[in-house]
Amino acid sequence: MKKEEIKNLIKELIGKTGVTLKEISVTEDGPKNMWISVEVNEPHFFVSFDGEGLHALNHLVRRIIESKDPTRNSGKVGRVQKCQF
Repeated sequence: MKKEEIKNLIKELIGKTGVTLKEISVTEDGPKNMWISVEVNEPHFFVSFDGEGLHALNHLVRRIIESKDPTRNSGKVGRVQKCQF
């Protein structure tokens, strides 16, 4: 998947939660490693309850990327790494 496709995927997923998205950045660190940074207005929805929401978002994004791009199915797709307050 291309960076813009990944950004659109994350926008769509976060949009369904009702949380306001500020910014998304996608950085590739090699051919199979990707880091995603997401900034939202209401981060407590993702970081409360020991970060369950952030872990769930990370899991969904990884699985969707892996299903659409088998070359990334190495377990090395980066995690959603930070949530800005």
